[in-house]
Amino acid sequence: MRKQIVLSACFLIFGILPVLAKTEAGCGNGKCTGNETCSSCPQDCGVCPPVCPNSKCESGETCSNCSQDCGVCPPVCGNSRCESGETCSNCSGDCGVCPPVCGNSRCESGETCSNCSGDCGVCPPVCGNSRCESNETCSNCSQDCGTCGNVGIGTTNP
Repeated sequence: MRKQIVLSACFLIFGILPVLAKTEAGCGNGKCTGNETCSSCPQDCGVCPPVCPNSKCESGETCSNCSQDCGVCPPVCGNSRCESGETCSNCSGDCGVCPPVCGNSRCESGETCSNCSGDCGVCPPVCGNSRCESNETCSNCSQDCGTCGNVGIGTTNP
């Protein structure tokens, strides 16, 4: 009986303790030790950080810190940079005010009858520009059309 107790004690000491020791040093013991890594034992070493680039947009990766995996960030209107995809039409704060477009049937700021008659209409005659234009006569613009009674080149009598 005494031999049985000693053998049982030896088994307990030498048989179970090595198993406990193996568990203590292996994956799943709550300690990242030895050859354990986040890849081989995430329960002890934690989840591996995302790897950029690896063709997968993983948790923690964004277009800002890994555009190779997550793609290029869209433009941000209002950051004082006119980025690809932004124009004066969709982000004048970054890209500036669009210049007027002659021929769009709207007389916009910067357009006049002189530089865009299609949008702003034909300029009215201007008395004093040395040209006797339509609607100017010697009666209403003698500077351009001459005095009435003097018929000559460039003059029109009423």
